[in-house]
Amino acid sequence: MAVTRAKKKEQVEKLSKDLNNVSHMVVATYTKMTVAQDYELRKALRGAGAKYQVVKNTLAEKAAKGTKVEGSLKDLAGVTSIAYTTGTQAFERSGSRAGDSQRGRAAT
Repeated sequence: MAVTRAKKKEQVEKLSKDLNNVSHMVVATYTKMTVAQDYELRKALRGAGAKYQVVKNTLAEKAAKGTKVEGSLKDLAGVTSIAYTTGTQAFERSGSRAGDSQRGRAAT
């Protein structure tokens, strides 16, 4: 089912609000990850206080306009996901090593 223009606008506004307060961000592809690996990665990021979402490239670029991460989300291609923290949080190493198998695929 196609996403309506109003829903896209809502998604851009919500992401833009978060990106205005971002303290750390990782832009990556989740290609070749299994469902189990994606689940473990999401769980580990939540445990570290981060947010993680798969984004439409053009919507992410629009949401990032005027933020300090604008350059990182410009001209994206392929399947993109972002993990980020807001405020004074930082990514912390958690007990899970789900993302270790994907190391080298992330672009910051």
